[in-house]
Amino acid sequence: MNARPVRRQAALAALILSAFLLASCGDTLEGMAILRANGLVEDGRVHDAAAIYLRAGVEDWDGVVAYDLANAFQMIGEHGSAEPLFLAAGESGSRTTAASAWFNLGVARLERGMPAEAADAFRKALESVPGDREAARAYESALAAIPDAQSGGTSERAEAGPGSPEGDPESFSLSRRSDRSLYSSGGNADPGTVDH
Repeated sequence: MNARPVRRQAALAALILSAFLLASCGDTLEGMAILRANGLVEDGRVHDAAAIYLRAGVEDWDGVVAYDLANAFQMIGEHGSAEPLFLAAGESGSRTTAASAWFNLGVARLERGMPAEAADAFRKALESVPGDREAARAYESALAAIPDAQSGGTSERAEAGPGSPEGDPESFSLSRRSDRSLYSSGGNADPGTVDH
């Protein structure tokens, strides 16, 4: 399972649009710097990109910079620094930024051998963007990786999925027609956000 990649084209389109909407030159320049940093990540120059993200400030851009910096820290093995940034980006007002942050946090936790914590992050990704197939598969994989002693031998379904409105635990099976609807395509993209 891989973390979600940086998507420069979506970021470029959003930054060009924001250039027209923002009155301040400083914001536009910071946006271009973030785009440049994303390119540096793709070129493998993660440390250089992290420095640019830090200068841009993680408080701005509705979680996008926190998300990008968390990914950079994760790539260089700074897991302790990445986790709080993923959590901050998970609180973004943008559903797609929040879902991507929760998803990548789940991947990071799963890679560190923390399946229960990973399942929690994937569940939050599904709550942000219900019907996200990749997050649903990751959630199911994380639940399956939890030792029976911790999970009581049962798998549970995310509250965001179909089933009990109260979110009561119940077994999950892709072979059941009612459980397949969790994998329906949604068109849940939030068009007004920068997707990295």
